[in-house]
Amino acid sequence: MKKEIVVISDIWGKSKSDWFEKFDEKLGDDYLVRYYDACQLSKVETEPYEQERLHHQFVQFGINNAVDKLLAAEKSSRIYIGCSVGGVIAWKAGLKGLPIEKLITISSTRLRKESKAPNCQLYNFFGYNDDHKPNSDWLNSSIYGSTFLIEGGHDIYKESLSIDHIIYQTKLR
Repeated sequence: MKKEIVVISDIWGKSKSDWFEKFDEKLGDDYLVRYYDACQLSKVETEPYEQERLHHQFVQFGINNAVDKLLAAEKSSRIYIGCSVGGVIAWKAGLKGLPIEKLITISSTRLRKESKAPNCQLYNFFGYNDDHKPNSDWLNSSIYGSTFLIEGGHDIYKESLSIDHIIYQTKLR
């Protein structure tokens, strides 16, 4: 039986996440890849699709809703890949007891506000040109696991070359 990888989307959710297929294409031969739509997990209102509106809802209540729903749904230790807010959701769920074998966060810039880390293998990836990435003290702290800056901006999780780099660095293949 294949190991499971759970991918949690960014604030745009499934309807604007065609990049998810890249993870499935690259990892599907070796893993069972499952996907959570962060908008559905968090119970945010997506219409109209506006970044500031979605962001505000996630910060106000959505992240907490998603953490609670993830804790209720997932009972076994798995590998999680969280893209942007999806990484924050998995991180906070890990702090509350979600069993995580390995957590890979990609462009989860709100982690800059975190002072504790879940007890699991941690890999954090940020775009070198992402204006909201954590400061150098956070990036260099061993508390937060292995942290990498890679070429690009916030949307590195949508790019095939970045995904290949992340798979290699995290030893998924």
